[in-house]
Amino acid sequence: LSTVIARVTSIVPGEATTYEDARDDLRAELAEQSAGEEIFAISENVQDALAGGEDLAVIGEQLNIPVVTVPAIDRNGLTPDGTEETGLTAIPGLVNAAFDLAEGEDTGFQDTPDGDFYVARADSITPAHIRPFEEVREQVLDDWRQEQIAERRSAMADEAAQQINSGVSLAN
Repeated sequence: LSTVIARVTSIVPGEATTYEDARDDLRAELAEQSAGEEIFAISENVQDALAGGEDLAVIGEQLNIPVVTVPAIDRNGLTPDGTEETGLTAIPGLVNAAFDLAEGEDTGFQDTPDGDFYVARADSITPAHIRPFEEVREQVLDDWRQEQIAERRSAMADEAAQQINSGVSLAN
């Protein structure tokens, strides 16, 4: 408990808001509330169907929810050919949640900080392995070339800096 002393310096009379002024705000608030109730009902239906052993594709079809199937990704969201699976990596937490699953398990109905929802299932798990050299040869060569170029540029910059520091003009 505490004591507070306040001094009132002016009083501003309240204003009555007309229905016309509040209509758009009320409509938006009711729409948001209705959407929240609909999402809750969908989540209940999804969870019930998952608990009953229903397949995600069937659940998606029944509830008119898109189901995305991704053949394979690594923990960084990359497909076997090295391209990023942007649909999944754009959803915060989804890839990490998927990698916490055992084969055949699903995450259940999850929400994201952005207000989106998802269910992820691991249909199969491919053990980590080293790709054969012939499969990665071109990428290795390209990476090596880029590294060599970067090293040469760095050496040239170091040499130029030494010349400048020793008073040699680079104009020659």
